[in-house]
Amino acid sequence: MARGSRPNAEMRDRGLLDDRTTFVHCNGISDDQVAMMADAGCSVSISPDVELKMGFGRPETGRMPAAGIRPSLLIDDSPSAGGDMFATMRTAFAVRRGVDGGLTARDVVEFATVDGARACGLDARTGSITVGKDADLILLDAVAAGHPGRQHRGRRIVGAPDTVSAWRR
Repeated sequence: MARGSRPNAEMRDRGLLDDRTTFVHCNGISDDQVAMMADAGCSVSISPDVELKMGFGRPETGRMPAAGIRPSLLIDDSPSAGGDMFATMRTAFAVRRGVDGGLTARDVVEFATVDGARACGLDARTGSITVGKDADLILLDAVAAGHPGRQHRGRRIVGAPDTVSAWRR
């Protein structure tokens, strides 16, 4: 699209913005387009590692929630990002915390689970550990992950320096 165009307005005018629409990345998108997405119930999927490595700009993990859009996380490009959701969660957390501290570990865990399920229209069936929902579970060793003690569970997962070895034992 040409610079200054408003593709979201065009999509809205054609009835294409709704809760089944997921936008990817959204770096540098204008505030009025973000508002259109939020008003329509759209979702956004963010790939922090790829966005930083490819020079797209800072991941929109602050602006989207502020507008009422809970983002999901994606890998996007496995050769570039490595295909590790734990690393993606750590990047999302570290970048936002470095900017304004406005993101919690719990937020990031939700971006990777229930918000991802919601973006795919599957939140009634999966995305949280709830009776009657489908779930694939992994067990993490908090000590091997480098975070023994009584920290919040989300902080242990997102802040762990080596989560991969904690679940591959």
